[in-house]
Amino acid sequence: MENKTLLAKDKLAKAFTQYLMQKDTSLDDLTVGMLSSSAVINRITFYRNFESMLDFIKWFLLKDLIFKVDQGTPLGFEEAFSRLYAYIVHYRVALRKILSSSYRDAIRLFILDESRHYQLMNVARIDANNVLSETKKTMMVDFYNAGITQLIMSLIEAPVYETFQEDEFLMFANQLVTNYIEHTIEKLTVTQ
Repeated sequence: MENKTLLAKDKLAKAFTQYLMQKDTSLDDLTVGMLSSSAVINRITFYRNFESMLDFIKWFLLKDLIFKVDQGTPLGFEEAFSRLYAYIVHYRVALRKILSSSYRDAIRLFILDESRHYQLMNVARIDANNVLSETKKTMMVDFYNAGITQLIMSLIEAPVYETFQEDEFLMFANQLVTNYIEHTIEKLTVTQ
């Protein structure tokens, strides 16, 4: 049964990507019936796997994206940013259509939620000696979560990021995040 489920989901993902990559298509015009038909599955199969089109879009965004966690351990920032950059470059046209659709606000909240979970794990990993109080951890997570969510949205939408070279982006993004977190924890260790 699991193979059939994976096959159906893969067919839907492929049909979804093909639809969004076409010129002059809009996600708001895509129905479950159209997507199911294009994937050569029936609507019942779609609804066995997903509650709604939004549920499907969330799955689509997570299936290859940054928030995948390997054996319960978050990726380091450099690897996470590398995956994020590659994903956005590969799916930019489709992602722009997702963000220009009526699902934009729901997707932004979804990215915030997924990023928050990821940031909590990373702050816990970096602050292994529990230098930060719970309040300070929460503040740091909220700060980075909002920033990374906006960075994801900007990487998708802002034309300026289309010319950013991958190695330059990765180096700068990694420096921004790790230097600030490590510097903050180091400062708190000295002052406590």
